[in-house]
Amino acid sequence: MKSFIKVFFLCAVVVASSFAFTGCKKESPVADPSALLQQSIYNLFEVSSLRYAATLGLDTPVAATGGDVSADVNVSGAFNHTDKKKSNFDMTVVADAQDEKGEQYKFDFSMKSVNEKVYIQLLEAPTIPGLAADGFKDFVGPWWQIDTTQLGGMGESLNSLDTLGAAESELSETDKKTRQLILTSEFFSNIEYEETKDVGGSPAYVFSVNLNKDGLLKFFKGLAEINGQTPTQQEENDLMGGLSMFDFDGNISVDVAASVLVGVDGKIIVTDPTTSESGDINVELSVSDLNKPFEIKEPTDFKVFDLGAFFGAFLGAGMSGGMDAATGE
Repeated sequence: MKSFIKVFFLCAVVVASSFAFTGCKKESPVADPSALLQQSIYNLFEVSSLRYAATLGLDTPVAATGGDVSADVNVSGAFNHTDKKKSNFDMTVVADAQDEKGEQYKFDFSMKSVNEKVYIQLLEAPTIPGLAADGFKDFVGPWWQIDTTQLGGMGESLNSLDTLGAAESELSETDKKTRQLILTSEFFSNIEYEETKDVGGSPAYVFSVNLNKDGLLKFFKGLAEINGQTPTQQEENDLMGGLSMFDFDGNISVDVAASVLVGVDGKIIVTDPTTSESGDINVELSVSDLNKPFEIKEPTDFKVFDLGAFFGAFLGAGMSGGMDAATGE
C-alpha cells in the first residue's frame, strides 16, 4: 500500500509539473522584443529589393438588413531601389466583394512605377451604382502611362517612395529623423515570444502582439513635429479617438539573421465607438527575396492617358466623354 501511495504521489508531481511548465511563457531569445520589432521595421525600409504578398478577409453581418458584407482582397508585387537612387515598384490588387444585398463586385488592378513613369492596368472593373459602367469599358485591358505631375498629392507620394530601400546616408535630414523615429517608437504591446520557425527559407522569430495605442499616438505627434507642425489638443483627441477604434491581435515574424520584418498574421479588430459592435479583418502579409537582384520592367505596349482631359470632360460631359478625351478617340 505504501508503494502505491509513493507511486501515486510521484505521478501526481510529474503531472502537476507538466501543467506548470506548459503554462509558462516561452523565454524570448532577445532581451528587448519591443526594440527588435521596431528595428525590424526600420531595417525593412533599408532593404534594397523585396517581393510581398498580402491578403485581407472581411465577413461582417449588417444588423439593419440582416445580410453580410464580405470581401477578399489579394495584394502582391515587388519593390526595387535601383542604382540610380530611384525606387521602382509594382503592385497587383485583386478583390472580390459582396454587399449586404448579395450584389457581387470584382476588381483587378495593376500599377507600376518604373524610372519615374507610372503605368496602370485595369483588367476588371466593378459595376458601381450611380456610375456609368460604359465609361470604363475602353479603359479595361491595356496598360496606360500616366504623367505623375497630373496626380497632385498622389504623385508626390509616389515620388516619396524613393526613400524606401535607401540607406540613411542618402536621405534628407527630415527623412533621417523620420527613420530614427521609427527606431525609437513602440508600436506594439503585450509582446510574447511564440516560436522560431522557417519563413521563406530562413529562421524567423515569431512574436504575438497587440497595438500600442499610446506609442502610436506619440509616433504621429513626433512625425508632425518633424514636419514643422504642432498638433492641437483637439487634433490629438481626434487621433486617439480614431486609434481607439482599431486593434491588432496576431503574430509578427522577424528574420533572425537580417532582423527584418518578414511576416504578419492575425486580425484587425474594428470597433464602432457608438454601438461598441466590432468586426474582424483577417490579415496575412509575407515579405521575401530580401536584397535579391531582380528587375521591374516597364510595359512595352501601352497607351498614354491624359488624366486632366479625362476629369475635365467627365465633369463637363459625363463619363463616356471623359474616356474619349483621355484616349484621344
